[in-house]
Amino acid sequence: MAYGIILQIIPDPNLAQQALVSLFASPQIEQCLASPSNSPACAIIRLARAKALDVNRVSSSAIGAVFPEQSHVEDGNMGKYIFDLSFNQGYELPAIAERLKISYVDAMKSMRDYFKYLRRP
Repeated sequence: MAYGIILQIIPDPNLAQQALVSLFASPQIEQCLASPSNSPACAIIRLARAKALDVNRVSSSAIGAVFPEQSHVEDGNMGKYIFDLSFNQGYELPAIAERLKISYVDAMKSMRDYFKYLRRP
């Protein structure tokens, strides 16, 4: 499960495996697993995402990556695009809304509509 989350954020399998090893070698994993208030699976997913975003930020800054353009996004895929920017690439929703020149509320609505779409049978 953790590796799947990491692969969504870091498509390079070698970097993804390094992030996974780093995740399970980190002291935070023991703290999360010992905490009775958290589900171990949820804690691992949160940590996997955080670790992958850290690795992705370092590798992106090394190659000079910039905010991805939306030129290829169709109207029906805006929610998916915003979700990808937020969850997989780690951009904050206010920054996404500003960059896409839409309101914060419209960005949230697009993501909510995308979640509704995913939950349909």
